[in-house]
Amino acid sequence: MSIRNVGYSIPEDVLLSQVYMEISQDPITGAYQSSNMFWSRVTDKYHEGKPDCWVSRSTRSLECRMKIIEKAIRKLNGCVRQVENLNPSGASEQDIVSISCNSLLSIYVCRYLALNLFLFVGRSCKKVARARS
Repeated sequence: MSIRNVGYSIPEDVLLSQVYMEISQDPITGAYQSSNMFWSRVTDKYHEGKPDCWVSRSTRSLECRMKIIEKAIRKLNGCVRQVENLNPSGASEQDIVSISCNSLLSIYVCRYLALNLFLFVGRSCKKVARARS
């Protein structure tokens, strides 16, 4: 029987998201690796990048946390699209992300995770918005 670790912190979520994105977008091995190899690489890179004072996380723990983050990102993406479809007059990219995050916070059960994601994904939304224009 395993013992439950403490919850993930904001820096842990950010590091996991960065490692996941980096490894999944690797042009050399990104598409040609098994799931086990992918998560092994994520786990190794995560443990290389984390400070020693953080709790050690298993591969399964990282996988489960990333699924939670991906679900929240999909919700945030949906909120961004809804706000964009409203065609708010004079709204900047930052306004759209801010309105989207506020909308997400009002409907998302796990507000703490949504706030964590705002820190990381908010910057990514700006990049996506710039790429679209």
